[in-house]
Amino acid sequence: MSFIFSNFLWLLPLISLPILIHLYNKRKFKTVKFSSLKFFNVIKKESINKISLINIILLIIRTLIIFCIIMILSRPVYKSNYNNI
Repeated sequence: MSFIFSNFLWLLPLISLPILIHLYNKRKFKTVKFSSLKFFNVIKKESINKISLINIILLIIRTLIIFCIIMILSRPVYKSNYNNI
């Protein structure tokens, strides 16, 4: 397999961009002060795990989208040995 515009392959490190944004935003957390602890019972561990799973799936989808765009721009070509007659 070869690429028609192989210069676009230099953009492949951009795939790590969503991962870096995710890690940067994960470090930011907001502390909310309130006096009652009754709201902690509302938030179940299952819902928190579900939200984190959704975030990971979104992260994977975003990286795949960037990878596909780069591959589309570089236009891969498969050279075959068969002659079309």
